[in-house]
Amino acid sequence: MEIAKTMRPIVVVGSINMDLVSAAPRISMAGETLFGSSFQMHSGGKDANQAVAVARLGYPAEMIGMVGSRPWKDPPELRDRHCRIQGAASGGPYGDASVA
Repeated sequence: MEIAKTMRPIVVVGSINMDLVSAAPRISMAGETLFGSSFQMHSGGKDANQAVAVARLGYPAEMIGMVGSRPWKDPPELRDRHCRIQGAASGGPYGDASVA
């Protein structure tokens, strides 16, 4: 998008999490354990998702956040959507979400 080259970036400051997603055949009953049929990891966090949404609209986006001391330091969805990742400090606690 040509207009994006002349615009100042929209900067999002906040959470960069990892969603741990598993597929189950159905919703479990109270106290029931189900086995998942697949497992995927996606970067998430409401603020990182907002940065991706901005980039998908064609605007320049930058993300400032903390990724903690986990093995995945560079969230691929942000990088693939051309979000510039600033201040992705490592070390300390991090956020993950389990999604079934």
